Amino acid sequence: MFIILIMYLIIGFFNFDYFLLVWKEVYNIFIKQILWVLVIVFFLMFILNILLEKEKVKQLIKNSNNFTKYIFSIIWGIFSTGPVYMWYPFLKQLKDHWLHYGHIASFIYARAIKLPFITVMILYFWLKYTIIFNFVLLFLSFILWLFINFFLTKTNIMK
Repeated sequence: MFIILIMYLIIGFFNFDYFLLVWKEVYNIFIKQILWVLVIVFFLMFILNILLEKEKVKQLIKNSNNFTKYIFSIIWGIFSTGPVYMWYPFLKQLKDHWLHYGHIASFIYARAIKLPFITVMILYFWLKYTIIFNFVLLFLSFILWLFINFFLTKTNIMK
């Protein structure tokens, strides 16, 4: 990014009109269309990281039914950040006490919905495709949860 900024400064030195045209376009696209959505997403992720501490999550999961645990794992998967291997020890603790393999699989599958990248997806693929794509991911997460919970655990394969 630093190299690109230097290149734009060099271009601005030789052709200032083109430099102004480029920065006007950057302002129109990034500041007016993308930045406010990124700020909202960052704010939501910040609030959820504060509200969803490990002990609170354990208490919520402990007192919930199976479908509520699925909904929670989907929402939690969408809003989780960082590399997935950092979540493995915590998921193992939850699996040992309250969750099934289907919940954990749907959590990992729902991580494919990346909130910070939704604005870029809308920019490249339009809103209709982005909405359909994310609903397909949620639907397939539900199918995965059903398959693992109702078929594989009933046959004692994953116990």
